[in-house]
Amino acid sequence: MKDKTETYIGFAIKKRAVIFGVNAIVKQLQRANNKICLILLTKTLSDNSVKQIFNAVNIDCREDGACAEVVPKSVSRASDIPTAFVNEYDILVQRNCKAIAICDKELANAILKNLK
Repeated sequence: MKDKTETYIGFAIKKRAVIFGVNAIVKQLQRANNKICLILLTKTLSDNSVKQIFNAVNIDCREDGACAEVVPKSVSRASDIPTAFVNEYDILVQRNCKAIAICDKELANAILKNLK
């Protein structure tokens, strides 16, 4: 049975307001016209991929796995993007994807409310 978060992710996919994969997310974060509102990572995502995302969003990760936000080197919107860990939903497993970015503000807010 689907929960609300998975349903909202499905709505974002149908609306084509989703970026799939770590590399695509990092490339979008480096662009000047970044439209990402929320980044969702599955709990089974590798440590190196998590570090890539966190480095792009200006979150510092130490060797022991503890992460803390750092002051961005330049003023960028990337540091304002919330990042959350979620379960492996069927909709993500079907696409063989462990990291997605939501580009619709309303859907991102709905997903964040549901995750809390």
